[in-house]
Amino acid sequence: MIDNRLEITKFGEWQRAFNLLDKFRGKDRLIRIVVNSTKRFARSYKTALITGLLTDGSSVGVQWEPVSPKYGDYKERVYGTSRSDLLYASSNYLVQLQKLQVTQPNQYLVKFGFVRGSLHTKSRRGGLSLAKYANIMEYGHAGRNIKARPLWDPAFRKVGGFSKLTMKIERDVNLYIRYH
Repeated sequence: MIDNRLEITKFGEWQRAFNLLDKFRGKDRLIRIVVNSTKRFARSYKTALITGLLTDGSSVGVQWEPVSPKYGDYKERVYGTSRSDLLYASSNYLVQLQKLQVTQPNQYLVKFGFVRGSLHTKSRRGGLSLAKYANIMEYGHAGRNIKARPLWDPAFRKVGGFSKLTMKIERDVNLYIRYH
C-alpha cells in the first residue's frame, strides 16, 4: 500500500525563531518596543527643532543669513530689538515648537505634530499665521526678498534621519532579546 501522508520536516533556525517569538509573547511586545523607540526619536527631533531655532540654525548644521538691512531697521524701530535678533519675531513659532506633541492614538501609530489649531494662530492682529510663518522661514519668500532659513529638514538630518530611527529600533529589539 502507498503512503499518501505528507511529512514536513523543520530544518535550519526554526527552533531559534520559535524561541525568539516566545520572548515577545506575540506581536504586542514587539510593537511596544518599536513605538517606544519611535517616541524617543521624535522627542530628540523636537529638541533639535527648538535648539535649531534658538541658534539661528547653527545647532542643526546650517547658517541662516542675517535679516536684510531694511528689515533690521524696521525691527529696531518697531520692536526696539537688535537688527540681528531673528528670534524676537519668531517667538510664537518657538512657543509652538515647545508644545509639539508626541502622541500614540492607537497601538500602531505615533503622531508628531502641533497642538490642534495652533497652526492658524497669528502673532498679532493681521499678522501671519504660524503655518505661513513657518513656511516662509523654511523656504523663503522671493516677493519679499526673504531668504530661506530651513529648520525641519536640517534638524531631521541632525538627529540621524530614517537610518538613525531604524538603528534605534533595531538596537532596542536586540537589547530586549539579549536580556529577556
